[in-house]
Amino acid sequence: MSEKPIRWVTKAEQIEQMIREQIRSGELKIGEKLEAETAIARQLGVHRLTVNKAMASLVRDGLLRRVQGRGTFVAEPGGRKFTGTLGVLYSAPADRVRTDSFYGRIIDGIREVTGGDVLLLGNATTAFGMAGPPLDEVAFDRVDGLILLEVFDEEYIANLLKRTSVPVVVVDFEPRKVSCDYAILDNFSASRACTEHLLKLGHRRIAHVGEPPPPQKRFVDPAWQDRRRGWEEALKQAGIAETAALFYPLAGRSSAGVETHLAKALQMPASKRPTAWVCAGDDIALQLIFQAQKSGLRVPEEMSFTGFGDFDPASWTVPKLTTCRADFAELGRWAARRIAERNDGTDDKPVRHVVPVELVIRESCAPPPK
Repeated sequence: MSEKPIRWVTKAEQIEQMIREQIRSGELKIGEKLEAETAIARQLGVHRLTVNKAMASLVRDGLLRRVQGRGTFVAEPGGRKFTGTLGVLYSAPADRVRTDSFYGRIIDGIREVTGGDVLLLGNATTAFGMAGPPLDEVAFDRVDGLILLEVFDEEYIANLLKRTSVPVVVVDFEPRKVSCDYAILDNFSASRACTEHLLKLGHRRIAHVGEPPPPQKRFVDPAWQDRRRGWEEALKQAGIAETAALFYPLAGRSSAGVETHLAKALQMPASKRPTAWVCAGDDIALQLIFQAQKSGLRVPEEMSFTGFGDFDPASWTVPKLTTCRADFAELGRWAARRIAERNDGTDDKPVRHVVPVELVIRESCAPPPK
């Protein structure tokens, strides 16, 4: 009979077994909070990551549960194990997820990482960009983590963190008052790059179409606010300090109403009107180009335009649109990876992740008319 090789038990496995025995014997009671990993490591004379590894294994087995911002607790008997199923809460009705390319790419990124189910739950009772779905409708017991997509209500996020023990990651919103993981696009750099490109071509009257600054709206879109600030910063660096007359506000995050802005600009003397437009989204830029051409203007010879997003229509139009491109799916991929790290007990401090953007120069921009 051959001898079995000796298997050495690691310190992490010893600590894991010790905690299992404490739970089995009742020394650690259901709902009891464990000491911090650093404190346990100090008592046992090991590195914190060794304790972290042991506790992560117990979390995966459903014996412990982590509560974001509060600590690690002994789980209820028969607690659910990690399955890879994630929930996505968003502030728009369900039909927007089916038709919006931005949403779709983020969800595709989530599924690339998890390979599992994604439960989608929208809010049909409010305008998008506000609160997510009612918390009583969220199936907390069916998911290993929650991703908040375009939920701009910090009170809602704070209440959610109190209601659930699963990891939460916010996407496309930078919380100012709530401490949590979040991922955003580098919107400021995108708008600044578009403006700097137009400045290099010789433009000085560069307008911006986007969301007005607070307090005009209760729920502002931080992404659109950053795009406005990037435009302002580029003009300021170029010595153009007065920007109020060049800003054209929109009531919502769509191209609705842009034709009135263009009509107003065209009524101005040629020496005063904008020669170029930095738009908060591709749809806005494309609608402006259409209206400009309809009015008899030649684009880009008489007026230039830039967008944001680089969605498919940007390269289909005549002229093709200069815009900023970003890997939207990376927002979803990072959020899913971050939730997996949280469930493994890795790095429990909130993380800010910024996805870079790239300026894509096409035919919709040219030097200003003489």
